Amino acid sequence: MVPIFILRFFTSIIGWSAAGRRVLVRIEDTYEEALKDRQFRGRVVRLTSNGNALILLENPIKAKGKDLRNILAVPRHHGYDFNHLWWGSIAVNLINSVEMDDLKKPDAWIAIASIKIN
Repeated sequence: MVPIFILRFFTSIIGWSAAGRRVLVRIEDTYEEALKDRQFRGRVVRLTSNGNALILLENPIKAKGKDLRNILAVPRHHGYDFNHLWWGSIAVNLINSVEMDDLKKPDAWIAIASIKIN
């Protein structure tokens, strides 16, 4: 693993950011069986101040009875953030973006996924 401070320094020097990048989201685990092992294309709309990313999906996904196009991706592992997309993929929790103010709310969680630049 590349230490995060080196990766942040390097990506800041070259001016690289995950914001605006097209991504491929692969669902690894979920309560929604119809979503398991599926891939979705989207775009990182913005990075939040606490290291999460708001992603706009090209096509909505059906989760918990709702059609969702905006999802919040929260890195699963300490020390990883969306600068790692420059290097490879990262593991994230997908959250209904409407619930982004209360990430611990049980209804908010959608799936565990991996994200990489598309």
